[in-house]
Amino acid sequence: MSMRITGYTERWAFRPGEAVPVRVSSEYPRYVARLIRHIGPISRMADWERNTETIDDVSIPAQRGTVRSISIGSHASASFDPPLEAGGLSMRVELGLAADMTLARLRFESGELVLGCDASGLLLVNAVATTCSLQIRRWAQVHLMISGAQAEVCVRSEFDRTVAGSSVALNAEGRLTELLLAPRFEGRLAAPTILDVRGDVVASWTFGEANSSLALHNAPTLSLRSCGRNADAAGFHFDDLGDATWPADFTLALPPDIRSGAYGILLSETETVDWADRGSFDVLPIFVAPKSPEARVAMVLPTFSYRAYGNSTFFEAADPEVFKLKAKSWSAPLHRYAEQHGLKSLYDTHPCGEGVCLATLKRPHMTTRADYVSLLQGFAHQYSADLMIVGWLEKAGYAYDLLTDEVLHAQGASALAGYDAVLTGSHPEYASPQTLDAYESYAASGGSMLYLGGNGFYWSIGVDPNDPAIIEVRRRHGVRTWTARAGETRHQTDGAEGGLWRDLDRAPNRLTGVGFAAHGYSGDGAYRIPDGIDLTALPPRLANTLSMIGRAEFGIAGLELDAHNQALGEPGPVTVLASAVSMPRGYVPAIEEFGALDAFLPDANAALARAIRGDLVLADLPGGGKVFSVGSIRWTSGLADPADVNWVRRITTAALDDLLALAADRRASHA
Repeated sequence: MSMRITGYTERWAFRPGEAVPVRVSSEYPRYVARLIRHIGPISRMADWERNTETIDDVSIPAQRGTVRSISIGSHASASFDPPLEAGGLSMRVELGLAADMTLARLRFESGELVLGCDASGLLLVNAVATTCSLQIRRWAQVHLMISGAQAEVCVRSEFDRTVAGSSVALNAEGRLTELLLAPRFEGRLAAPTILDVRGDVVASWTFGEANSSLALHNAPTLSLRSCGRNADAAGFHFDDLGDATWPADFTLALPPDIRSGAYGILLSETETVDWADRGSFDVLPIFVAPKSPEARVAMVLPTFSYRAYGNSTFFEAADPEVFKLKAKSWSAPLHRYAEQHGLKSLYDTHPCGEGVCLATLKRPHMTTRADYVSLLQGFAHQYSADLMIVGWLEKAGYAYDLLTDEVLHAQGASALAGYDAVLTGSHPEYASPQTLDAYESYAASGGSMLYLGGNGFYWSIGVDPNDPAIIEVRRRHGVRTWTARAGETRHQTDGAEGGLWRDLDRAPNRLTGVGFAAHGYSGDGAYRIPDGIDLTALPPRLANTLSMIGRAEFGIAGLELDAHNQALGEPGPVTVLASAVSMPRGYVPAIEEFGALDAFLPDANAALARAIRGDLVLADLPGGGKVFSVGSIRWTSGLADPADVNWVRRITTAALDDLLALAADRRASHA
């Protein structure tokens, strides 16, 4: 069963008073929509009623439903006005896989010429086979010349320097009006050139450079190497998607006095929702940031990470012997919709095997849902896990503002100015240079932070300045599901070198005191306070809480763990409050931790075991504040436990209260 109604908004972050255009696909002839606010996690069906509030002063009329499709696959096009006296086309081609594909369409005043290839790589002109062929993952120069009613194809292989040619009759005449490149293609193209009848260049393009006459559709991958080792190639894929192009079905007007928080646009057939039937309703996420700070505490939702993971179905066939917690969940209809419509995450690969580098908000984002339960891991992950932090803040009575990565990216350091304490989400893995700058400026200006997750600030991303709905990652090292080719780690969106922040000399350890060290999918461990720690040197509430725990195990260490590593940097003096223990079998170090693991080690298994670690730390920040870092993605799941058997709520509350008291004391001393 899949989704009978879903949709998206082209932005997630809004301010009070703004309008929110909402795009919907509905199998219901008519449907209703309403705005709700999340005040806690959705861990069971009853939580939809218990942990949400309906915003009654937002009225949305019943809507007429329309089923909308999603057209995937990228291509490039150029229109010519006036038409060109063209005699041919030349370009470099690298097939990504063996399949029936269309390399180019040349549309003339009368008729068209279609250059394609069959599953063996044999070139076709208007479906007529030539004697020329292409090979997978080998560049070739394809030269097409038109003379009267004949088209001559010539292929020169860049691998073995062979040349083959063939002539085919064609049914097209007049001047060239339009060129479509890669309208159905999986592979790479470079240096497309239009020739006149003498073979001279009439028009040419280089991918990655500004081209006024060449339009790119559905976000092909640029900044790729061709056979000349220049970054002049573009990757076109069957499943690229830059914009689903759904029209706005209605516009939701946010009240000018709406409070900052996590909201959802609930879509259903009727006002009465069957929460047990997950395909019958959907709740689209939006987040309201304040116009200016209204509270002492700010929580920054790691929405760049939500966007990177969005629509990920990569792991659904993963081995349950590795992923011990893999289980069925009510989120299955969300996954099925993503699969059925070819939606991909930044963890997936294209049909040719190359990694998906680009992700857009202009499409349904099925796994970013308040009730999402990972089919791979059997628990809440990303946004649904971060609502456990929201629920704790609400129940504990903290006034807080909600921000997002996009707000920090756009607004910079000013987005955090004025807050006494800033909280992260459970997995802020992806950060643009601008978001990292904002955090570092805040830390340098005297603010305090609670880093409430694991594997944070790990990957560098680019944000397209012309279309901020698109983010990009290039993976070459680190823990990854695909690897970019050599020389292809520079972003097409912002021109910056991509990859791990650790490799870019901005290791997260310098901000949070810890960095990604180990991961596993077999369950959770716990923490234990080390011998010899001087609790009297700690802030009072945290010291008192830890003293009550003593040598007992506490907290939740799991999924991905961060550890203190002075060699990678630290914001200031770091106190390791506790270290992960009792980790179940199956955890391994992050791959970048293997730097010194080689055949000369006397006991490689022992070295691996020592590298599986995670730390709970308190560190001084350069501006006089402090950062409390838990170093575990799974820590925040303990915030939703009303019995608090793992002490997560008490420890996190003590840490936040201490940091707020520190800020108050500093203000008083400067008064």
